[in-house]
Amino acid sequence: ILAINGNVGNTNMPAKTASVYIKDNTNPAQKKLVVAPVSYHLNEDDSTRFTVALPAGYTSAKDVVITLGVGAGTEAAATDYTRLQTSIKLPAGAASPFTTQYAVIATTKDKIIEKDERLALTVAAAGYTVADTAMIIDDVTRRTAANTA
Repeated sequence: ILAINGNVGNTNMPAKTASVYIKDNTNPAQKKLVVAPVSYHLNEDDSTRFTVALPAGYTSAKDVVITLGVGAGTEAAATDYTRLQTSIKLPAGAASPFTTQYAVIATTKDKIIEKDERLALTVAAAGYTVADTAMIIDDVTRRTAANTA
C-alpha cells in the first residue's frame, strides 16, 4: 500500500489522502522453477552442484528455499551417495540460471561391480511449480578393465 497525502503545507485546500494498492501482476504460470544437477551422469567418487532456473526474464524478489528429497524410482542404495545439502537457496534477485556455490550430491566409490543407477530427487518450493529431477550414478568399478578381466 502506498499512501499519498495530497495536502502538504497548503492550508487553503482541505486535507485529502489517497491509498494506492499495487497488485503484483506476475502471471502465476511463470512462478515455476527448473532444478537440475550440473552433471546428470555422475561417476562414483564425484560430486555435483545444481542449477535453478526461473522463466526467461524473471527473478525472485525474495529468497526461495528449495527442498530436496529422495524420490520413488531411486535404484541407488543410500550408501551410493550423500546428500550434502537437503535444500538449496535461490537468492533474491539472482540471475537465472543460478548455480549453487557448493556441491549438493556426492557419490561413493563402493568397489562393487553393478549397473549404473538412477537417483530420483523430489523437489519442492513454496509458491512455485517445480518438477522432480534425477541423475545417473555411473559405476566406475565396472568400467575399470582390471576389475572385469
